[in-house]
Amino acid sequence: MLCGFHSAFGPEPSPGDEDQCALRVRSPTSTPRPPPLGPRSPRWAAPGRIPSHHPSQLVPGLEEGGLTGGRPASMRRLALWTRAGITVKGRPEWVFIKLHCHSMDSRDQGAVLGDPMREFLAALTSDARQYGYGIHFVTAREMVNIALAACDGRSGSPGDFRNYRLRLIASPRLACSSP
Repeated sequence: MLCGFHSAFGPEPSPGDEDQCALRVRSPTSTPRPPPLGPRSPRWAAPGRIPSHHPSQLVPGLEEGGLTGGRPASMRRLALWTRAGITVKGRPEWVFIKLHCHSMDSRDQGAVLGDPMREFLAALTSDARQYGYGIHFVTAREMVNIALAACDGRSGSPGDFRNYRLRLIASPRLACSSP
């Protein structure tokens, strides 16, 4: 195993594992996972957001980083994703947040390509400038590379490690031939 995965609130690594890298999850309610999975933490649905429930009734749910028409990205959700605290031991300033979407479903396209996403990205970049943190939009492969670089004790900008170990197999450009 390249990295041992442990929760900050879970059992200590086994003897002999001390030299291994450990991904850490700060929240005791989060499920420890490697970075390619989304953040997992409990959330409460806003009153009236679930049609089958009374508008004033809070409904528990699971925050898992999915972007859908009914659950677009927001600064409130970003706080939940950040609070999950998925990091690599020794590199707590590199917080990993993996989101996913299935925008081929027409009900979800607005969450990924519409106003909700534009508004979220504007708020996110404004917040990053105001509070001085970096944002790196990466593929799953790039995220794994960045985590592996952190496991190896690398420092600097996480974006510098997009191709750290795992390289692209094919060119990212698609060849199109015209008739």
